[in-house]
Amino acid sequence: MSASTRLSIHWPQSEGLSPPSEKTSTLVLTSPEGRFVDVRPLLHHPGLKSSSSETLITDYPFEWAFAGHEIDHGQVEVEIDGELTKVAKIEFDHKFFDDVFIHRLTEYYHIQGKGEGEGKGEGQSSGMKTTETAKRPIRSEIATDVGFFQVITDPDASQTIGGNSSLANSPFRRETGEMQNPKTDHVEPYVEIWKSLIEISTTSSSSSSSCCCSSSSSSSISTSNNTTKLNCCVWDIVSEKPQNNTDIEQGAEAMSGYEGRVISFGPWTQGLLWNKARSADTGSGEPISVIRRFDAGKGKLKCGQVADESGIEIDTIEFGLDVGLFPRDSQLGLTRGGGSCNVGDDDVVVVSGEGDGGDCVRWRCVECWKSCDLKL
Repeated sequence: MSASTRLSIHWPQSEGLSPPSEKTSTLVLTSPEGRFVDVRPLLHHPGLKSSSSETLITDYPFEWAFAGHEIDHGQVEVEIDGELTKVAKIEFDHKFFDDVFIHRLTEYYHIQGKGEGEGKGEGQSSGMKTTETAKRPIRSEIATDVGFFQVITDPDASQTIGGNSSLANSPFRRETGEMQNPKTDHVEPYVEIWKSLIEISTTSSSSSSSCCCSSSSSSSISTSNNTTKLNCCVWDIVSEKPQNNTDIEQGAEAMSGYEGRVISFGPWTQGLLWNKARSADTGSGEPISVIRRFDAGKGKLKCGQVADESGIEIDTIEFGLDVGLFPRDSQLGLTRGGGSCNVGDDDVVVVSGEGDGGDCVRWRCVECWKSCDLKL
């Protein structure tokens, strides 16, 4: 499990010899079982603290915000800079939550006009207009990304990562691969440099673990004489009426309810939430809400830019109309102060009404690791 930030990205095909750059305050939280939340806010964007109903997709302050599951394919040999190099191959599946897909679906509904009857599939709404030119986005068409990672120590790291000399000669990760360049709208090779803010190496073990794990698997944690205790917990929104995967693939995705994930790891908490009704209802505001919090200890949450021990500054975030629908702080308190949740626990946040006729968001703890020893 890890908490990582991107230090730079470079597109050799379109940027040539231009130096790498970074225009986001990216943070990725990854759990021991491979669940992740990756949020890439644009630096110093005024909309990061916005909860206005007037917020439009064009004002959206994120380069990308997504969540899903990573799959480790182990070591492979690839050609990097003309030489065969052993690297780690990791696949990132983000069909679980992808803001590009969500916004395309939202735009589709806005073009078609306001549909009546939440939860109905495509073509079932009496108020839905249809045209031959507008194609409804389908979740199953979200591409899976593959990155190739190598741990490197670059003597010129202070130049590579934007002048932060405190990170020179320290290990970081170089990721290579191909993906769509948002500037050119073409698939291009890229090079990203990543730095771990927190990282714990876990290996499957049948013996007792250094973690008190509420998950189905156990782990042995690499430690040294200098350790600190940290926790990791993952919360996903649980649908009361699960949808048939075949319906989703055919484009008949229900447009009511909520989807989302929150991960707390060490002092960091980061989460995404999609209010699906806002996508279907023209004029109801931005459908995505985002939180990123840093626990400074003793129940104090830091806001603004937070500098960790290595000097890297990360923006905290509170964005969207539905930030109040994330799990309660008492449940997200699995940081330095500890917590009490276990896998299978629910946290129900009431939106409106009570009982069967009310609207609520049901979060469920799907992964929980307590008192993990962190190697410093």
